[in-house]
Amino acid sequence: MVDSVLGSVSSSSPFASSKSSSSSSTSSAGSLGSLFSGAGSASFFRNSTSSLSTRIGALSRQIDKVGEATDAVEAARNAARSIARTLRSAQTLIDDIDPQVVSVNRVTTRVPTYPVYATGRILLADSLNVSGTASLAAASPASGSGLLDLSPVSGTGSTALSADAAVSVTGTKDATSSSYILGGTVGQGQTLTIDTGSGAQTITFGIFGGQVDSSSELEAAIDAIDGVEASFTAEGYLSITGADATTNFTIGGTADVQSAFGISEQSYSAFNLLDQGVNEGETLTVQVGGGATQTITFGTGAGEIATRDGLATALSGLSGASFALDGGNHVTFTAESADDTVTLGGTADLAGAFGLAAGTYDPEDLLGQGVSQGETLTFKVGSGSVQTITFGTGGGEVQTVDDLNAALSGLSGLTASIGADRTLIFTADDATSSITVGGTADLSGVFGITQSSYDPTNLLDQGLSQGDTLTIQSGSGDTETITFGTGAGEVATLSDLTGALSSLTTVNASIDDNGKLTVDPLDGTSSVTIGGSAASTFGLEEKTYTINSFSSLGIGEGETLQFTVGDQRKQTIVFNKDNVDSFEKLDAALRGISGISARIDEEGRLTFQARNRGDSVKVGGTLNTLETFGIKAKTYNPKTRSSTEVQKEITPADVPPSFAENLGLLRGEIESAAPDGGPNLIAGFTSTLEASESGRSSLTFGGYDLTPETLGLDLPEDFTVESQADLDALAERLQTAIEKADYVVGRLEQDKLQLEAFTDFTSGVSTIVKDSGDTIDDLADARKTTIETRKQLALTQLTAFAGNGSLTGADRITYAQLASAAGSDSGLFQTTDPVSAQLALVLALNPSRT
Repeated sequence: MVDSVLGSVSSSSPFASSKSSSSSSTSSAGSLGSLFSGAGSASFFRNSTSSLSTRIGALSRQIDKVGEATDAVEAARNAARSIARTLRSAQTLIDDIDPQVVSVNRVTTRVPTYPVYATGRILLADSLNVSGTASLAAASPASGSGLLDLSPVSGTGSTALSADAAVSVTGTKDATSSSYILGGTVGQGQTLTIDTGSGAQTITFGIFGGQVDSSSELEAAIDAIDGVEASFTAEGYLSITGADATTNFTIGGTADVQSAFGISEQSYSAFNLLDQGVNEGETLTVQVGGGATQTITFGTGAGEIATRDGLATALSGLSGASFALDGGNHVTFTAESADDTVTLGGTADLAGAFGLAAGTYDPEDLLGQGVSQGETLTFKVGSGSVQTITFGTGGGEVQTVDDLNAALSGLSGLTASIGADRTLIFTADDATSSITVGGTADLSGVFGITQSSYDPTNLLDQGLSQGDTLTIQSGSGDTETITFGTGAGEVATLSDLTGALSSLTTVNASIDDNGKLTVDPLDGTSSVTIGGSAASTFGLEEKTYTINSFSSLGIGEGETLQFTVGDQRKQTIVFNKDNVDSFEKLDAALRGISGISARIDEEGRLTFQARNRGDSVKVGGTLNTLETFGIKAKTYNPKTRSSTEVQKEITPADVPPSFAENLGLLRGEIESAAPDGGPNLIAGFTSTLEASESGRSSLTFGGYDLTPETLGLDLPEDFTVESQADLDALAERLQTAIEKADYVVGRLEQDKLQLEAFTDFTSGVSTIVKDSGDTIDDLADARKTTIETRKQLALTQLTAFAGNGSLTGADRITYAQLASAAGSDSGLFQTTDPVSAQLALVLALNPSRT
């Protein structure tokens, strides 16, 4: 849409393609001629300004069209709103009708017929069962664990590699003579040879063509040999230098080079990696984990490494580990994963060349993971002796994770190991002994465990203390005592307690699946007396339990049972020694609850029934009490039956005379709501807006139909309401018409928002185009100023150029180009021939030139 609104401004632009250039006081006139070109720029500015003006006019016309469409949509929306309000007013005509005749209509309602009734489970037992309310957990032996914090393997060589250096030799005699032959430095036909490894290259001294006789010719001849370059020092000494740190060369020939230049006839070698402990053809191999072996070959052949810089590049290309030269130029590496080994090998002397040992670097080598030779890890179980694991490489010492695992398996009094996930786990063999961990190694940093005492979890950690007792007596029999602690014959674990309970002689006692203590008299009916400081830990009271007592049923002190009848207040029964502590007292308390008839029947069941048929009964209280009585915590509602009720019916006498008249006015009000002028968008007409000048894009609005006929309200003139069915049908028509009118209002609202957005967009584009026109005008002014400045610059350079050197053929062309850049309108030329005029200007500036 942006393209359709903006159109095409111009296919030419001063910014479409440009190349950078630079100039100075010595720039050639050819460069200045290119700089001053651009005769077509003026036409660009004229064409662009005209095109933008056309675009601005088109955009203004488009904004006007959008405004007209917006007005039409807004008028249609207002008309649709008016129709919707009219239809809602018509609904009040129906609401004002007051029926007088009554008829029977079958409508089902729920009438209460039976009062609330509920009964619980049988509570009176044939035998006594004493059960604690507290659950005890099985013992857990002392244990601990930690994750071995193993870092990826790494290594750093101890040898710092020296920098590469190209070989260079400098003579000791001045070799800048203008003629070696005449000066006697060398003889006619004598030679100098330089061999860089691909065969000797010969330089012949002499005065004939192709021979060398001066220092400048000698320097050029040496520079022409691949791998070397020549120069002369300030003293005039000849210097020959290799091209890089891998280039060696040999100097020879028939001339006395030593006598002529002070340079020995011999071989000269560069300094590189091959001078620092590695030899041609040797290798460095790297294997990370189970990956493929990666090889670096040293030498000067293709793909081989001969320099320190080349080694750094080759190391950075290895995978699986980060290899590099560090800031001190030592070879260093770190594996990417803590699970990978790194194996270094090859034919090169790694220790001698790099100070790095060949072999496998294993992340499970503890001596490389923060543990030092001679450090220890100790375990002590209970009062046993300290067991020590020593780290190191000596006999019986531990170096690797596997070594440590083997040492852990040999410890007594506990089970310890390192799993596949490198987690160190240790657990005491019994549930009463603590484990003390110590040693000189960094336990937390390497093994993830702390130097401390790890204690078991048993009954002494669940509210029982050393020396606590639990006493049990059945009837008038002997009292039997269980003592808790870690001494001989004492109980510390759930397993110990189970054994002690099974040895009692007057009761059957055990720990159930939930960890609760249960006690039954052997004869089933005798009382059971519980005592001792440990009783409360098991959820038992220090008292005598008798058959069919609340305590024997598991109802504890302070538990409650609650009733709420209908809209009465809540009534609560509290179970304790001061209120209700027997079935007799409970029965009396139940009979005192207002609104219900409640009691304990002969089998010990709680039953209740609402006194009024329509009352609900809400039961609550502590969960243990409700479960004991077999009553759910909920609202019990009365049962109901079906009944009938009556409904009024419409007759013609109920319809006021004005009703028909008002309905007749409804059609006229709908028709009069049509918008004035323009297309009626709510009577089936549409409005189309072209969104582009090409006509390829358009927006269409309207096409809605809110006439009495389409709304279903084209009622006959004699329409009357004679029954409830007629009134209901009319109400349904009105509701459907209102929904349709509301839909049209909503759609027209969306159309208006769309047009407003289109207006904002088009206005924004128009602003951009206007700003672009202003920018082009500014650029045209800047261009004019630049042209004048360039003319002045050309004249200045022409004047400066004319004052130097002799007038040659090349100068004449340069002068002509400068003068052309200055422009024929400068007033300096009086001839019709441009070249003659430009040359005349030069001669005028400096008459002494010829």
